Amino acid sequence: MLVVFDAYGTLWDIERISQAVKDEIGAGDAGRFLALWRQKQLEYAFLETLMDRFEPFSLVRFC
Repeated sequence: MLVVFDAYGTLWDIERISQAVKDEIGAGDAGRFLALWRQKQLEYAFLETLMDRFEPFSLVRFC
């Protein structure tokens, strides 16, 4: 049996995150920033899984 669960939008309040980003960097850049952030989450999770080194996104090292 395979069980898949996506926390993005289910457990995380995306609107709250979006508003915080808008407050911090301005509404004009917030959409692009959030899209890039989500893209990187998926890319890093995909690569870590392929390398059999999956870690939660919050623990991924950016070096």
